[in-house]
Amino acid sequence: TYSIYVVFIFIFLLTGTFLLVLIYPLLSDSVITALTYAYFFIPLLGVSVALSTIEMRGTIPVFSGLFLVFILMMQIF
Repeated sequence: TYSIYVVFIFIFLLTGTFLLVLIYPLLSDSVITALTYAYFFIPLLGVSVALSTIEMRGTIPVFSGLFLVFILMMQIF
């Protein structure tokens, strides 16, 4: 059963990748902008969940500051 799951994941992942390659040029500018924001937000959400799970004191303000500096550097350069 494990090999069947692997085959299904591979087939659906391959099909989805080809569909995205075909659909992406057809998207409007507003959808592309929304996807760009999601591209930056999803890793931020994952790190914030991980930091709140381990409950170390002071990690969230440090991460927020580093993230802000990183985003500012990306905008400048």
